[in-house]
Amino acid sequence: MERAGVIQRITPAFFFCPLFRQFQPALSRRPACDMIGHVARPGLAMEATDVRPRVGNLVFQLYDRPVHPELFETLSVRTVERRDFVLTVRITRTGHVMSWTNRFGHFTEVAAADDAPLPVGRARVNHRIRGERTASFISGKRLHYQCSFQVETLTEEVYSHIHEEILGDSLKRGLLHNFRPHNRWALSPLGFVTTESWEGNLVIATIHTFPDERTVVKTQSLIEQIG
Repeated sequence: MERAGVIQRITPAFFFCPLFRQFQPALSRRPACDMIGHVARPGLAMEATDVRPRVGNLVFQLYDRPVHPELFETLSVRTVERRDFVLTVRITRTGHVMSWTNRFGHFTEVAAADDAPLPVGRARVNHRIRGERTASFISGKRLHYQCSFQVETLTEEVYSHIHEEILGDSLKRGLLHNFRPHNRWALSPLGFVTTESWEGNLVIATIHTFPDERTVVKTQSLIEQIG
């Protein structure tokens, strides 16, 4: 996978997060705009329920316009401003909301429960989160969006190992939300987001864990400015 030029297609093998070493890394450089730290919006995380929806009830959507943040139960949020874009990532009870904007357009990526009050008829990408899937959308003549998501159900041993690696990796990079950080008797759901950028390109990778189902949902998205 080359940095230069247009990346024509994303497949599930594109996942570069070191937590899943069975995938061939596609990007090796330390992220240029990676989000570090655990940031919760005051008053929201404490009020939010820690009950995850079933994985089978999740949907993945893309909009080419802003979506009102009050539609989501935000647990942690981080905004990154760069010369050529502004990115806001929210970890929610059901998944995440990514809002990206620059002078050529806007993208809002949503991973949420299928009963969320969203303007589904305006979605440019709208899929249930099941198995493995890729999708893409071109906005105007300058912006190209591509995404891939994958659902894995693991053995108890492998799931526990992945859980610990996410916690360890979050100390070095990314935005993490631990739903039950003080529960020592059971594994907590986790939401973890990392970013990487280079000129004209942004990659966002997310991992959402569902301990009741021993299932991990991974997404990765590429936003590319063409020309």
